[in-house]
Amino acid sequence: MKVSPQSWAMVLWVLGPGVLWPVAALSAAVPPDTQPAVVRPYDLEEAIRHGVVDLYYNPWSKRPITPLTTHLPELDPGLINRIGFLYGGPSMFFFNAMRDVIASVKQSLPRTLFGGGFNESLYNHYRQTLDCGGTMGRRSFDAAAITTSKNPGSNARYVDIATPGAQEFYICLGQILIDRGVTYLHFEAPVLVLNAASSPEAGIEGYRRVRSELDRYAKKKGVTLYFSGDPQLAAHMPLDGVYMPSRFFHVTVPDLLKYQNRIEEPNVGVGYTYALSTALVDDTRKQTPPRTRVFFYVDNWDESQDDLRRLMELDAVNRRRLLQLSAAAAQAGGAYFIPPLVHCEGCVRPDHVGDPCEILTDGMSEYDAYACGDFATIGAALKLEGRRR
Repeated sequence: MKVSPQSWAMVLWVLGPGVLWPVAALSAAVPPDTQPAVVRPYDLEEAIRHGVVDLYYNPWSKRPITPLTTHLPELDPGLINRIGFLYGGPSMFFFNAMRDVIASVKQSLPRTLFGGGFNESLYNHYRQTLDCGGTMGRRSFDAAAITTSKNPGSNARYVDIATPGAQEFYICLGQILIDRGVTYLHFEAPVLVLNAASSPEAGIEGYRRVRSELDRYAKKKGVTLYFSGDPQLAAHMPLDGVYMPSRFFHVTVPDLLKYQNRIEEPNVGVGYTYALSTALVDDTRKQTPPRTRVFFYVDNWDESQDDLRRLMELDAVNRRRLLQLSAAAAQAGGAYFIPPLVHCEGCVRPDHVGDPCEILTDGMSEYDAYACGDFATIGAALKLEGRRR
């Protein structure tokens, strides 16, 4: 085969048995219908129409995640959120285990988007060396250097987003997530982070810097990013969505008492359920800039009253009612309720759990939607929310 000198720079070659063949020539010999197709990921609108779910991935859980991920095509979600978020601070072990799960899921759901996030706080003892992307390279981060003195609990402190070191920590996390297939990035609890920051004004600029740097990094890789936060941050910078706790039934926070929504279900299981409050949906929409999507999720911060506790104290029938009613409330208010697929090992005391499927072999608790038989309910909820578009 004769190739002109001008073609050498443009033609790739492969070594055959005793002869060099140009790849272009080999490709031309393959019928067009057998050429591998380029799979384009969903854009965010397409992803939302297919449905959004949360998957809090824990590589240390006693319950394997494979049965759930194997059956994910039954739900066909467009966005699997929270898989790239680990409370207290991530490690490279976590990121690499997460990468392997994403790669496995992509074999059956190649267009699905994946979401991760930036820690609002870090454990006091957090010290990790991370393999950042681009020119940042390997960097070490110490909670003592990038957090404030204010804390959400005795064992953690808020990230000080006003400082360059904390911003670089966020940029590093974002690069690692992007490199592992995560393109929906969430700023966790910005209102709390900004309230704790050494300078709230500098903190807002810090968030803007993080987004700008990651947008630039993703653009070089040909990747489209999406960002979410809360209404407070959305007032200062464009976001694709706000991501809010459902607050089913809180009893100690005065501002949340008006959103309590316990529904009596006489002679059905434990006799009651909970649901997302339509008042909370309406109030959140009013606080959020127009055309910014509003998502509600099952939060976990206080075992005695948070969303996960309310979900897990119910029996199977009333838990599914919670999922159905919350999806309907969000849909009616122009928002979205995100059902969890896996949520938090050991975060609810076993004696507070209402369904045996939520108790692991070691006696700790964990919600797993597949193991607990909730896939049909979640699939119906996703279809309900997708129809409004």
